[in-house]
Amino acid sequence: MILVDTIYKLEKAKEKILNANVLGVDIETFDYKKKDFGTIRLVQVAVDDEVYVFDLLKVPLPDYLKEVFESKEKTKVFHFGFFDMSHLIKKYGCRFENTFCTLNGTKVLSCGLNVKYSLKNVAKMFLGEEIDKTEQQSDWGGELTESQIAYASKDASILLRLYRVQSEYIEKKKLRKIVNLENAIQRIDAFNFSERFFPESERVEKALKEIEENYFRGLNFKEIEKAKRIPQVLKEKREEYLFLTKLKEKGFYPQFRSRWNTNGFFYQRNYSEGIKDYFEGVKIVKFFNLELPAIHANARDFKSVELYSSEDFFNTRDFLLLKAIGLRDTDLMAEYSHLVNDFRDKIPGIIRWHKKMFSLLAERKPVRVASGKIIHTKNYLIEYKEGRDKEIRDREGFISFLVDATVSDFIKGFVALLEKSGARVLQVDSRKNCVEVLNCDNKTIENAIQKASNLFFKEKLFPHFYSIE
Repeated sequence: MILVDTIYKLEKAKEKILNANVLGVDIETFDYKKKDFGTIRLVQVAVDDEVYVFDLLKVPLPDYLKEVFESKEKTKVFHFGFFDMSHLIKKYGCRFENTFCTLNGTKVLSCGLNVKYSLKNVAKMFLGEEIDKTEQQSDWGGELTESQIAYASKDASILLRLYRVQSEYIEKKKLRKIVNLENAIQRIDAFNFSERFFPESERVEKALKEIEENYFRGLNFKEIEKAKRIPQVLKEKREEYLFLTKLKEKGFYPQFRSRWNTNGFFYQRNYSEGIKDYFEGVKIVKFFNLELPAIHANARDFKSVELYSSEDFFNTRDFLLLKAIGLRDTDLMAEYSHLVNDFRDKIPGIIRWHKKMFSLLAERKPVRVASGKIIHTKNYLIEYKEGRDKEIRDREGFISFLVDATVSDFIKGFVALLEKSGARVLQVDSRKNCVEVLNCDNKTIENAIQKASNLFFKEKLFPHFYSIE
């Protein structure tokens, strides 16, 4: 371990860092509870045979590190990279390409089972090692102790070993595409947190003034905020006023997340209806009936494209029957029960797929969905106790979750591809499969749609499956 606290040591570290292809990266911060971002004290960079600990209270962050972070050829390994990258972006204007997060790797490899994702637990799981985290909460703003420096060094070096072990599993299980996607979304998340969207100030000011005039009627916001008994409509306007005030002051950033305890469902934690009204040039991309290409991709020998290549198909009875049987939609199947059996003969590929999935469900084995991820059937079992133990399986819901997993990865891929092209994704309404985009033309959107469709549906997405407004 080398503590880099002089300009001379800064230059000595340069050659080895620039020659490394894989680097473990970690930071230590202080004062973060008082601000949106903490002050970075240390940046630790591990290469094969050395760890360099940069003390940023004594030396500047070198430009060659920024070059390494932005390199597409060099892999930067983090654990919970959102935290490290967002701080480095905000404080030093760093940009990141080709990152790997061992937390994301753990989530993908654990198939959504309930595991703990702290670095301590991940090291125990993959390396069988206990690591001491005592110094994690120590004061990083004062004079550093040998124990603190050793702790910081250890965290960075262990990332390289975790990366190698996880990469071996990832390649073996053919999960590279999914891990890359999760890491891309993490980079977007970190960038959004650091570089926020600021709305058109005139629109926000106008909305605030209208609330003051029409609802507050001469009272200031602090008086309204203190009031205990007020009408519901005034409560709602108070919340809207507070939201707009924060939007004006701090801007807005979409918080993208994957819910791994089910199927890696992609959603935006801070989705806000109507936020687009405060921004210029928002394009709205809406997707329709994405479950059909997702069923096709999962039931691989079912050629549904022959049916839905025509927009008119959505208005036919066959569309409802395909949706009912493909998703095992109980209500639709009940409504068309007199037609279901005859229609099954037209779609044997779906029936074979169902049988295979249900056998894996019964055996509690992992399932690979069309998009490439693996999810565990254990998350889709419901157990009741009636006298003696009696197990009841949520069969219908399980199939829908598999299809949703593919749709979710398509939307996630679409978002990642848009951001890579230079567009900014303002919001994602995951329930309606609707994406709001800034700074983007239709051609860029079309290209991202077709690339994501080829990646996750293995086919072109026909124009009647989406609209751009």
